[in-house]
Amino acid sequence: MELILALLLGGGCVAVGGWALRRRRRRRQPVVSEESLGRGLDDLRPDDVLTHDGGDWMVSGVAQLMEAGVTWIECRLEDASREGWIVVHPGDADAALVGERVADFAVAGDRPSDSLDHQGKVFRLERFGRATVEVTGELDGRYGQGECGYWNYRRPGDGRVWFRQSGESWSYFSGRRVPRHLIGFLPGS
Repeated sequence: MELILALLLGGGCVAVGGWALRRRRRRRQPVVSEESLGRGLDDLRPDDVLTHDGGDWMVSGVAQLMEAGVTWIECRLEDASREGWIVVHPGDADAALVGERVADFAVAGDRPSDSLDHQGKVFRLERFGRATVEVTGELDGRYGQGECGYWNYRRPGDGRVWFRQSGESWSYFSGRRVPRHLIGFLPGS
């Protein structure tokens, strides 16, 4: 009985200590607003940190895409051993696309279809074209300087899928549209 009581008391102390440590770390993080920096999600750079969905994501690389006077960025994010991506359109002041690379797509022919099925949900082609790409930092070798084909798909709600073609290399992503106020921003050094 005494052993069980000691184990319960010890486990409780470990749990409370872990909670207090996490709370202390959160308080020590500086609160930085986009306005005070003069930049934010629209101007991400390598080594910036985004906080989202319980993770601290470091920006490892930025691809700036430009087409017909419109510019947007697509950034590779790292959190420990996980990879994520964010797509930020300056014209969308309310949200950004947050997602991850997926490997279960295959493109037949020279371009994707006008609709596709992903995880039992139908996505419709929203926009496609060719953009000029400038890369800063480390992406993954699939984005390169030069030109890139893009295909953006959506479904009702916040679900999104996007394809990129650089040379002969294809990249496929799945994610969702996330309100900007749910994505924290800490500038890199």
